[in-house]
Amino acid sequence: MRSHGGQIAFPGGAREEGDLTPWETACRETCEEIGLDGKYLKFLGAVPIEDVFVSGFKVIPIVVEVDGAVRESDFVLNEDEVARVILLDPDTLSGSPEMKRGLYRGVEYSYPIYPLCEKMSLWGASARMFRNVDRLGFFRRFRSFE
Repeated sequence: MRSHGGQIAFPGGAREEGDLTPWETACRETCEEIGLDGKYLKFLGAVPIEDVFVSGFKVIPIVVEVDGAVRESDFVLNEDEVARVILLDPDTLSGSPEMKRGLYRGVEYSYPIYPLCEKMSLWGASARMFRNVDRLGFFRRFRSFE
């Protein structure tokens, strides 16, 4: 992706003509990027629109549950868009991420950082979306079913 290349992100992309809903866009993009068909995804909800200041994108984050039968070996990566898949256990990430400040075109902004693995971090818009999913209780819902 030209605007955010090299960054850790969730599957996603722009709506296309055949996409009638954000859910359809999410399913199509997930299949295109990591080869996971929408039949393995269960819609759980959406979180508030994320305004990505640097690129000007407005993202509608869709929260899904992936069928438990899916394994890492089931992913087929679109190498033009995805270098690797990182599977995250939300319990291993801090509920209170470190906050950083940035400067873009003279405007100061803040963003959370979640340390992941191998000196990689989830940060910026992806981290803000992750934090919103956590704040809205989606991760607690999963734990309550165990």
